[in-house]
Order: sequence, then structure tokens, then C-alpha cells
Amino acid sequence: MAEAKNPLVSEFATRLRDRKLYKCIDVRAEVANVFDPLSKNAPETVGKIDRSCTNINEKLKDLLNEKRLEIPPLLIDEDERSPYRTEKGRSGPTERINVLTDGGSVVDLAERSRIVASLPSFKLFRVYYDCTNEKFLQRSKQIINDEIKTCP
Repeated sequence: MAEAKNPLVSEFATRLRDRKLYKCIDVRAEVANVFDPLSKNAPETVGKIDRSCTNINEKLKDLLNEKRLEIPPLLIDEDERSPYRTEKGRSGPTERINVLTDGGSVVDLAERSRIVASLPSFKLFRVYYDCTNEKFLQRSKQIINDEIKTCP
């Protein structure tokens, strides 16, 4: 694949082969560390973290759009996940924990544990960057830092 005609495929295959992978900035963790260093997760603080991450995401996408490079120097990963997955909508029993009840039935752990059933989902927002593009990296970090300083 490193010899592929598509420059994007070729570039990423070469990076994978040579172990020159993109590096990661966990943006949400950085923002949360500033606004909620004790991880109390107060609703107004979580709202501020969400707003800040949304603004950073938009500004980073604008930066990517204005450069329009063939090989993106930045990849954005944003998701919301549950810490425990039930089999509903998933690939099956390998993603769930079964427990044996006193009656001899096998049930999903979330059906037996209120704690597991009540686990809230968590959000993540990561940016992967090409560490050889120092100018783009510095601009990205500046966007993140500016947003942290100015978020209402």
C-alpha cells in the first residue's frame, strides 16, 4: 500500500510501516483539567467544557479547510461512549458481561447491577497531529489555549 497511486493511502501506509504515526492531544482532558481539576462534574462545568470543545472543534475544522492540503496534518476524533455496552445494537455476546443468578439464569450484568446500569456515557475529543508539521501543530495548540482562556 506504500506504493499506492493515491497519495493519502501511500502516506498513511508508509507512516504505519515506518512507525511514524500521528501523535495525540486529548483536547477534552486538557479542557476538563483546567475547568474541573477535581472532576466534580457539576452540570454548569460540564456545559462549559462541552462549549469549549465545540468551539475548538469548529476552529480546528476551519483551519483545516483554509489550508486544503492533500495529506491532512490533523485528524479529529470526537465521540460519546458508554463505559459498559449491552448487546443491544452491538456485535453480540462478546461485548457484554454475563452473570449467573441464584435461580440459574444467565443475564447481562446491567440487569443485575444498578451501579453498572446507571453509569453515564462519557465524551471524548482527541486531535491527532503530524509532528513533522511544527507550524500547524503550534497553530492548533494556540487555538486550544486561546479557547480555554476565553470560554465564558
